[in-house]
Amino acid sequence: MRICLRMQDKQIMDTMAHEMRHGYQHAVVENPDAFQVDPGTVTEWRNNIQNYKRIETDGFKAYRDQPIERDARKFAGWVV
Repeated sequence: MRICLRMQDKQIMDTMAHEMRHGYQHAVVENPDAFQVDPGTVTEWRNNIQNYKRIETDGFKAYRDQPIERDARKFAGWVV
């Protein structure tokens, strides 16, 4: 039972970090001068946010492979 709870806790923390990263991405795109993010990354995130791929319409691979999702997964993996 403890192992299952720990795995669930890790998944919750991973999801929270992932979603918090999306908040950061949006803040960077809305106010890039307030952050030290490479301008190319800002442009890539902005374009991705404007053309966001959804599982329902674009398929899982398109959703998973888009820049903001890759970055959020990488960040969550680093944090958790």
